[in-house]
Amino acid sequence: LGGEGNGGVILKDVHLGRDSLVGAAMILNRLAKDESPLSGIYASLPQFTIVKDKVDISGLDSHELLSTISDQFPESEKNMDDGLKLIWPDRWIHVRKSNTEPIIRIYAEAPTSEEAESLVNSVRKLNILQDR
Repeated sequence: LGGEGNGGVILKDVHLGRDSLVGAAMILNRLAKDESPLSGIYASLPQFTIVKDKVDISGLDSHELLSTISDQFPESEKNMDDGLKLIWPDRWIHVRKSNTEPIIRIYAEAPTSEEAESLVNSVRKLNILQDR
């Protein structure tokens, strides 16, 4: 299961592209199985907030940058499938180089917007990214 913030859902058993109708069908399926109102299902799910940012990295080596970021968070689990994702039990940061612009995109998810913003800022404040 995958997706994007625009509502497109990818469910490889159904369709390999982003498809909002797959997401709608999944919601309807859950409603039928649970026989609960959508508000009840929503309330039962863990609540998280995502914060997104981007930083100009013109003149920086993106591989070196990701390595530097990784080194700053030794306690995190790391995934390098698509950029660098640093994972903790209840939050994560994903940093990836854009394929179309000289920027990195920073995504963070945490239980509150303040905590997610703090994660993004922890990457932004690294010396290698100062004055950007």
